[in-house]
Amino acid sequence: MARRMSDDPEIGHNQPGPDEFAKHWSEIRKAKREFEEANGIYRAKLKAAKSAGFNPGVITELLRLQKQDPDAVEQFNRELARLAAWANIPIGTQANLFGDDDEQRPSDEAANTIREADVKQAGYDAALRGDPSDNSPHLPGTRYAQVWREGYDAGRDFMERSGRLNEKAPRGRRKKAGNPEDAPIAA
Repeated sequence: MARRMSDDPEIGHNQPGPDEFAKHWSEIRKAKREFEEANGIYRAKLKAAKSAGFNPGVITELLRLQKQDPDAVEQFNRELARLAAWANIPIGTQANLFGDDDEQRPSDEAANTIREADVKQAGYDAALRGDPSDNSPHLPGTRYAQVWREGYDAGRDFMERSGRLNEKAPRGRRKKAGNPEDAPIAA
């Protein structure tokens, strides 16, 4: 025999009601729509890159690698090359085919665009970690400091929209040593 919900000991008078559910349900549905729209934009950008002649799998791998520690990536690539050599798989044996001439290197403008995207992502990631806004590794007043701050502000906006702005930093994170009275006032 089916049990009625009112007989469930877990459901009591202190449980949230339909008004609270409606609020959360509406927010969740809105976030899901935004996620699907963003995912559609992401897929369209990958498709455009493919149409331009780039391999979307390589691009998604670059995005994955970008999130990892550079030392870990380098160690992985060394191990991959070592094992590939043992297995007689000729990867990495002709690396000088790409990048040795000026035609295969990015222009200064393209290199700067890539660098700015990296700096902006670093600012965004710093905001997600809960780092202070004055924690930019770039000299104040420089273009990179401005781009880092744009990324930081975008990260803070995301945290605010997602309701995670007031969450504490993950445990185990160490703060900078020093006298707290000497710390600059957060913006």
